[in-house]
Amino acid sequence: MDVTPLINADTPIIQSYKSGIFKVSGQIYDHNIMVGMNGVNSWDGSFESLPPHDVLIVGTGKIQVFPDAKTRAQTPMEAMSTDAACRTYNALISDGRHVLVCLQRYL
Repeated sequence: MDVTPLINADTPIIQSYKSGIFKVSGQIYDHNIMVGMNGVNSWDGSFESLPPHDVLIVGTGKIQVFPDAKTRAQTPMEAMSTDAACRTYNALISDGRHVLVCLQRYL
């Protein structure tokens, strides 16, 4: 029995993250990125001008770090380690959710 989730072919999937390198839908990225329905873009750490999304996940590096209260009040989000954010993004897109994940890399 095949248990691979069915997702739109245009939806980026995070395939791996190791030693500061992201692999998303076959492409390699060695910098902070944003991944969502609109593809993969560089992320400068800012929460201004984010593309449309239903759920915002922030990967904060090796450990979970919460953004300051003002930022969280202006931009509702779930903050977690980058590893957990990658897994959570993939799980939510397989459910058909419109997810945006901002990922901070670490070595």
